[in-house]
Amino acid sequence: MPKRPSKIDPKDSLLVEADVEKQIVGFLTGRKWRVIRLRPRGKRGHARLGEVGASDYIVIRPRVPWLDGFFLEVKKPGEQPRGEQYRWMTERNGEGYRTVWVDNLKTFKYWYHRQNY
Repeated sequence: MPKRPSKIDPKDSLLVEADVEKQIVGFLTGRKWRVIRLRPRGKRGHARLGEVGASDYIVIRPRVPWLDGFFLEVKKPGEQPRGEQYRWMTERNGEGYRTVWVDNLKTFKYWYHRQNY
């Protein structure tokens, strides 16, 4: 008998970052967004290509006559971006890009709807 998929309660204080990412990516892909995982360079793990502090994802979709999208940084509940991540997002905002960091689906949906998507 196949296993039942686990149900993640968004109010659960034991959520980890991967759970929040799964919820938000599911929300976005259900609305026809392309969610592309970036592999930013960081302090942990293997050396990676990219900019220090870069967001976790770039989220895009075609919109005539331009491409619509934003940079998304996901944190585990109660956690905030590190200094270099704040700096990176501030620089992108200054260049005219949209950036957002969230630690739960509810906050993301609030931001999402305020963007008139």
